[in-house]
Amino acid sequence: AELPGERFVVFIQNHDQIANGYWGDRLAALCTPAQQRVAAALLFCSPNLPLLFMGQEWGETAPFLYFTSHTDEDLARGVREGRKEEYASFLEAEEIGASSMDEGFADPQSVETFERSRLNWSLVEDSQHKAMLNFYRDLLALRREHAALSNCDKSRLKVQYDESERWIAIERKDETGAVAALLVCNLSPDVRSVQLKVGAGRWRLVLWSSDALYGGEPENATPPPVLPAEGEGQIFVPLSGWSAAIYTQANEQQ
Repeated sequence: AELPGERFVVFIQNHDQIANGYWGDRLAALCTPAQQRVAAALLFCSPNLPLLFMGQEWGETAPFLYFTSHTDEDLARGVREGRKEEYASFLEAEEIGASSMDEGFADPQSVETFERSRLNWSLVEDSQHKAMLNFYRDLLALRREHAALSNCDKSRLKVQYDESERWIAIERKDETGAVAALLVCNLSPDVRSVQLKVGAGRWRLVLWSSDALYGGEPENATPPPVLPAEGEGQIFVPLSGWSAAIYTQANEQQ
């Protein structure tokens, strides 16, 4: 708790987590595009240093498997057998049939295992993956533009959440305390009307994860473009399922 936010590098996935899983599944193989975007919004709006695993920013679908290129035959054999034992325990824990060992085991010394783990750069030209890349680029642009999102200052952080309703909100401020940013996330598949207590002032919508620009469904209702605080800083944010909205304080001329 006493360490500053810039001392922490945070991520949704890293190479150890992916390669040490049985299938080498990246985020895109585990989550829908909408869920990936919400996770990215949380990553970039938290008071830490974000780390991206290669290809995450466009929703890479290739697995990232454990591969090696040991020239010592005894070492190579030991690594191969050790991985088989680990994978067998994965299958047992997940109650997956033993036949999956033959179907899914990737020999770490095989060139094919390495080749399967390469990035598919051509995916960037696909509309769905390009939309994901646009979302990541806009999140990065917001961090550069708003010090409240990039200062890693944990002392000016306010978090509200409702576990049963599956939503979370993060309010951030800059060093002056005068400028703020607000992230509201709906972590459920259903529409939620999130009620929050926030700092005084008007809030302007600057990014919505379910926008069609990012691959969102057209039928999803856009959150209010401006949120005036009611009473003692009360606001209501309606959000479609698995979506995130980022607001910044709007000045009186907006």
